[in-house]
Amino acid sequence: MKVDFFLMGDSIIEMRLDSSQIEIYLQLQDFISSQKLVGIREFIPTSTALAFTYDQDEFDLREFENILGNFRVDENAYRRRREILEIPVCYDTSLGIDLGELSETLNLEINEIIEFHCGSEYQVAMFGFVPGFVYLNGLPEPLRVKRKDSPNLAIPPGSVAIAGDQCGIYPAKVPGGWHVVGRTPLSMVDFDREDPFPLELGQLVKFRPIELKEFNAYND
Repeated sequence: MKVDFFLMGDSIIEMRLDSSQIEIYLQLQDFISSQKLVGIREFIPTSTALAFTYDQDEFDLREFENILGNFRVDENAYRRRREILEIPVCYDTSLGIDLGELSETLNLEINEIIEFHCGSEYQVAMFGFVPGFVYLNGLPEPLRVKRKDSPNLAIPPGSVAIAGDQCGIYPAKVPGGWHVVGRTPLSMVDFDREDPFPLELGQLVKFRPIELKEFNAYND
């Protein structure tokens, strides 16, 4: 598979493939890591590109160009199905604060929105915006909607929201312009743990609906 790379500044390179499979970009990351190139600092993978930062004084761009031509996609790599992580979500309208408006916009009953949302399998595409915010691919077509014209100033942590063709989970109380459909009682970031983030790139996720009583029980 041909790899196109672009210098995005004085110390970052972005690579793009003719693919939107996260597994292929992870494979490219593993390949570059295995070459033991000096000067690479940090990889930044997503479902549409792989970037990395490097040290200008140590990194050899010509050597990188040469080894990049040796990359070959292993079609069987990463195809072993990961265990799907189930995330409980309460869709009570007191938590899914945008369900009513979404129902009108999408011309769907609230229970239909919930069924569509829980009926899909998602994949962690990338992290960003704030530490721990997770972008999930796999939002079903009937739920695809543009971002809000005016963002909320304070979305509660654990809020599960949709925009465009993705679903996201807010890890902290922050402003946001996605439509909130529910909230999970699970924490999406805990810096007291060795690994602060419970999700990893490429992981499969499904949402399980819970009642408000069960949601509140998590916090007791």
